[in-house]
Amino acid sequence: MTDKSRLKRIDWALKHVKSQEEWDKMTEQEQREYREYMVSVHAARDAWDTAIDEAKAEGREETNRENARKMKAKGFAIEDIAEITGLTAEEIESL
Repeated sequence: MTDKSRLKRIDWALKHVKSQEEWDKMTEQEQREYREYMVSVHAARDAWDTAIDEAKAEGREETNRENARKMKAKGFAIEDIAEITGLTAEEIESL
């Protein structure tokens, strides 16, 4: 089976496998390829979700550092800045 025809069969399976009866009509090779594809889809989704979560965390950390810089410039106490932003006193003093 060529790669192109294999991909067409996987595409067909993705669109049509909605019941056990349809699954049973697939060859073992098609079932294996379908399962492998679904594993890769889930892995890609997990990687994407992780990347988004990390980007959000980095954004929050940068926002906290920026707010800490502003508060420090206005004379807020280091302890208050640390409590509000969650940064350590050392992190705040290095800003």
